[in-house]
Amino acid sequence: PLDGPVDEHVEIVQFHQSYGYEDFAAGIRPITDPDSGQLTYETRPGIFVEMCQRALAKPDETFVLIIDEINRGN
Repeated sequence: PLDGPVDEHVEIVQFHQSYGYEDFAAGIRPITDPDSGQLTYETRPGIFVEMCQRALAKPDETFVLIIDEINRGN
């Protein structure tokens, strides 16, 4: 598949109908505690935020995010 890291500096993401802002930038995700079964929510970064964080950590290096079929995302 196209989704996933090529290496630390290159990511490929393929947009589709179920791919939303939460997946790309950041979003709230449900988390179930395995011991208590209690449902909580946490904010998790999406691929765009993760790539930005990597690039900020290494400002002298080049990072590339390839987006396939951007017009298909919601």
